[in-house]
Amino acid sequence: MSELEYTVERAGAHALLYAASTIVYLLVQVVTLMVVARLLGPANYGLYNLASIPVSVLSLLTDFGIDAAVLRYSSLYASRGQVCRVASLAKRAFLLKLTLSLSVVAPALLLAEPLGQALSSRSGIGLYVSLYTLVLVPQVLVADAASLMVGLGRAGSRTIVVIAQPLARLAAVLALFSLVGPTVENAILALAVSYVVGITVSLTLVKDVLSSRGCGFEMNEVVGYALTVYTGSVAGAVVARLQSYLLGFITAPMGVVGNSVAGYFNAAYNFLGAIGAVYGALATPLLPLFVHQSKNEEGFKGIVEAVLATLFALTLPLSLISILYSGDVIRTVYGPEYAEAGFYYTVISVSLLLWPFSVVAGSVIQAYGVKRVILLSNTISLVSGVLLYLGLGLTLGVAGLAIASALASIPVLVYQLSYLEGSGFRMEYSKYLKTAVASVLSVLASIPLTMLLALSVARLVLGFTFTALFYSVLLAALNALSDVELSFLVRISRSIPVLGWILGAYVVFYTRLRDFLARLL
Repeated sequence: MSELEYTVERAGAHALLYAASTIVYLLVQVVTLMVVARLLGPANYGLYNLASIPVSVLSLLTDFGIDAAVLRYSSLYASRGQVCRVASLAKRAFLLKLTLSLSVVAPALLLAEPLGQALSSRSGIGLYVSLYTLVLVPQVLVADAASLMVGLGRAGSRTIVVIAQPLARLAAVLALFSLVGPTVENAILALAVSYVVGITVSLTLVKDVLSSRGCGFEMNEVVGYALTVYTGSVAGAVVARLQSYLLGFITAPMGVVGNSVAGYFNAAYNFLGAIGAVYGALATPLLPLFVHQSKNEEGFKGIVEAVLATLFALTLPLSLISILYSGDVIRTVYGPEYAEAGFYYTVISVSLLLWPFSVVAGSVIQAYGVKRVILLSNTISLVSGVLLYLGLGLTLGVAGLAIASALASIPVLVYQLSYLEGSGFRMEYSKYLKTAVASVLSVLASIPLTMLLALSVARLVLGFTFTALFYSVLLAALNALSDVELSFLVRISRSIPVLGWILGAYVVFYTRLRDFLARLL
């Protein structure tokens, strides 16, 4: 096996492992959300989310692009065998993030009530803001350790943390809600417990790196890259906080009804985040893979095109199912009292359709480390996001915020794809069109077959099953997956127990179906 085949196979195996562990994580999180959202009710659940806004803003002062730099340069140094540089980078990053987070916590505790009023448009939530502040330090350190694990390719270690943390949160929620009561305070304390468990496990798993002897590394280059990427964090945080502020501002005059509307919107947005986490897990190994392969220009472009086609074929039907079955999705997860959240989810989740293009384009640009392109991309994200949220939110209300969320990523994606095509990357849009046609027709064909079912869960399960069958047939008929992409999937399947066997069996089934349909047609 060549080095390229081994590297791609390893990255693919890690992607599926990250995705599998994230699915377990999300299943536990969904159970936790069901308990918290249903026992708190829409109004208190809205306050629970609104109280997190001030700390989310302050967390911007604890990163400065450090996590992104740790991910990229730990991968780069490890690929060169420079272990001592990895150790030095990891230790400095950890100490810096610890210092930054502690420096933010003290003033946040003292100013909790004013921060709640200024950033959440709610008075009387100072206690909730204070409790969220206690989560900040372990949260920041868990993120730093996660970047190090991913950069070093320690998928097993990362999987342990991903599973342990939500289990700890669920256990804490059940214990606190049953022993003390279902309150917003206890919901936040349970979140804090989960991050304490997360950082304890993380430090245990990266102890060997932090305790190793370090040596000098390219400090100026690392800092420059970190600050450039940090502009993206600033842009994202500004847009996200603007969205949260506008949600609070728009719903504040509605009183208790406004809290419920905020709860509906946040329920939809949080579930979108859950789906995005699964997709993100698939993309987790992309940056280390692209950093390692960017030295071979032609081979690199081939890998990028194969990865994009594979991710698009895998995620598009799932995204369409979640959109067209949005009412069933929301009722299943949150309960019938959150039915109004289905509208917001339908609109917001349109952003998932272009996710593969966004994540691959962004990963390629970060792998190249072209600071000018990264900076311009972040500027476009900031400007377009602010204009969309202000324009649509203030004119159309909460529905406008949902539309803005669906459209916000498009301007920067257009710029990044234009840059990549100008750099010699060729996007096979005809292939993506075949995948899109197969996805749309498959999901639409499943709807009449599930309409007569009374239970939302039953409609979702059968809808997914029918869509998967129709989709496989249409993909094979259209020959949407090339031999290169199928070979890519086969190599991945050989590296993973259980899931790999399932993936390998599907590739065999798809190949035989494609050959049969080719002879038939």
